[in-house]
Amino acid sequence: MRWWLLGVLGVLSAGVRADDVLVKPVQRAPWVRARVPSLPGNVPELAVSKVVLTHVKSYALLILPPTNKGVPWPQEMRYWLYLNDEKNTTGTLTTQKQDFSSVLLHTLLLPEAASAGSARFKIRFADQTAQATAYCLPSWLSVIPLILTPILCVFARHPVIGLMVATWVSSSLVHGDPAVGFLRTCDTYLASTIQSSSHLRIVVFLVLVHGVMAISQKAGGILGLGIVLKKSATTRRRAQIATMVMTSLTAVDDRFSIVVVGQTLAGVAGSVGVTPERFACIVHTAAVCIASLVPISTLGALQLGFVTNQYSLLDITTNPFIGLLKTLMYRFFPVLVAASVLIMLALSRNTRSRGRKPLTRSDSMESILEEEPREVEDAAAVCLTYNTGVLLPDAKTTPRCITYLLPLAGLVIGAPLGMYLAGLGEIAVYNQTIPSFQIEQQYSNVTALNAMTWAALGALVGAMFLAVGQRLLTVEQAVHAWFQGVQNGVPPLVTVFVVWALGVATGDLHLADYLSHVLGDMPKDCLPPILFVLSGVLSYVCGSGIAAMGILFPAAIPFANQLGGQSEDFVVQSMAAILSGSVFGEISSPLSESTVLATVSTDCKVSFHTSAQVQFMSVLAFLSFCSTTLPVSFGWLTWYEAYPIGLLVLLAMVGITGCASADSESLFWIWNGNMKAPLLDIFSSRQRAAVRSLPQDSYASDSDEGPVSAASILTSGGSGNDIQIRP
Repeated sequence: MRWWLLGVLGVLSAGVRADDVLVKPVQRAPWVRARVPSLPGNVPELAVSKVVLTHVKSYALLILPPTNKGVPWPQEMRYWLYLNDEKNTTGTLTTQKQDFSSVLLHTLLLPEAASAGSARFKIRFADQTAQATAYCLPSWLSVIPLILTPILCVFARHPVIGLMVATWVSSSLVHGDPAVGFLRTCDTYLASTIQSSSHLRIVVFLVLVHGVMAISQKAGGILGLGIVLKKSATTRRRAQIATMVMTSLTAVDDRFSIVVVGQTLAGVAGSVGVTPERFACIVHTAAVCIASLVPISTLGALQLGFVTNQYSLLDITTNPFIGLLKTLMYRFFPVLVAASVLIMLALSRNTRSRGRKPLTRSDSMESILEEEPREVEDAAAVCLTYNTGVLLPDAKTTPRCITYLLPLAGLVIGAPLGMYLAGLGEIAVYNQTIPSFQIEQQYSNVTALNAMTWAALGALVGAMFLAVGQRLLTVEQAVHAWFQGVQNGVPPLVTVFVVWALGVATGDLHLADYLSHVLGDMPKDCLPPILFVLSGVLSYVCGSGIAAMGILFPAAIPFANQLGGQSEDFVVQSMAAILSGSVFGEISSPLSESTVLATVSTDCKVSFHTSAQVQFMSVLAFLSFCSTTLPVSFGWLTWYEAYPIGLLVLLAMVGITGCASADSESLFWIWNGNMKAPLLDIFSSRQRAAVRSLPQDSYASDSDEGPVSAASILTSGGSGNDIQIRP
């Protein structure tokens, strides 16, 4: 039965108490990344980073013992700092506060090294001496990982390989030896990502959420939802609205949403004349945008992890979950992209290139038949990883949408409710009384990831009870489905671990300090627009929005904090720019796993889908940048004024470039027939043989039952209960 796994996950989810985070760590400068002893020793210690950069400010931490050989320290004492035995700077140490409490930790500005090589720092004060050694690197070398990562991702054709090599390069620069750097990549940087308590909470949350989705799918809850929506999908417009609704309800995980919606509604959409190209665009765009905007989701948990790391590094006292919610005010691009789909569906208009023939369903299939059969190892590997055939409900299972909707409601409602109740409990413990209703104060006194994990565990238990209680699954089948769901969540989790490791490695290279040194005089209003563009480019080249976040958060957010004068609002705006830009690559990059999943699950060619997505998303990104991101960053508009202006710009674009739905079969259709997509065709020889065996008019008929996708996974009959999923 493997019930031990439930016990382990329960201990992990509740093992970290909320009051653990209320004990603040030792305050120190964010630039100091050195080991700090838990208790002072008998002699002074100078803690310096392993690597310092030439001509860049670096800091050290001086740790004093409680007494100077049994004698109390003087209230103030003079010190001298030496670099390679040459006296460089001097200053005064204050060892007592006004309340006569001792100050044993002091942050010191080190002398700037002028040349590369070994650097020996020494401090003298009273009759004591402390020294430390660091290796001085040319400052420009710290930018190498930032430049190398997208190049490696393109050549490796997978973000994990590029990120891992970039981590190894960073580790080699820090330790001065490629062999040692390889070892430290494994036992230091990757291991440090697992030791973080916030990272462990994220992993537990992902494991539980993927279990909820998998059990609900195996018990027929997803299929039941598809049956309910299929009954209303009697026209093209209603089918597309049903697709949007189902994508929104399953956007707890973007990849899961793409796969299950594509499998469940592909045949239904095709039966009313919605082409694969149009269907793929709606599923892909809605799943990624909605998942990126919902905090209670797998992607939201990863975003919360990045925000938590930066808030801890910069000593920002605001709850990271509150900070993540504040970024929603400035995440214009994903909001406008989702709104553009709704506008086109509401107005029954699509965008297409003027003077070009719209791509029809028969054109799409004929182009597939004309091309030479080629195997695609990349897409095949991704599809096998996300193979949900083993999660399909049995033929005797009665699909009920309540089997999925109840656990989903428990997750979405339980997380904020758990945060609120836990916040009340913490206030009652520390203040002895429960104050009046102050929602911000109560949400600020709890660890959000703890409450999210509690809600996910409750949703998992509820999904199991519903599946077993209705005799849809046995306990063993439910646990097996849980494990299969976790397996589907492993690839993005591996990417996240490597991204975290790369962030720690670039932190040891002081990339943020170098950017502050080079760009310190840049007007702060220019930073959010630059971060939006950089995030979009990196996510497109790497094929992963998580990779873009992992590269830019450790490098840019400390710089934004310094450039903005420790303003939290400016830090939030900079984080929002990174999070918004990362959506661009997830939606449009041909290297993105979500792109491959969208094309495979909806029977759409990669070349058709990526070319349309790249062009249309580029237009939307430009409009969003000019109408919202840039004016808000420079203070010309407030965020609540920018959203209506952005929507008006979208309406004008659809009115000028759009055409009636009857004239265009493809949503976001801006296809250039001479353009070749960089990815190979996703259809294998077996799929092509299956397509050739079908009658040519089987997908070109105008009847209600005729046009069905050649490789559709879901086919529909006369009634909603006739839906069958092909394994």
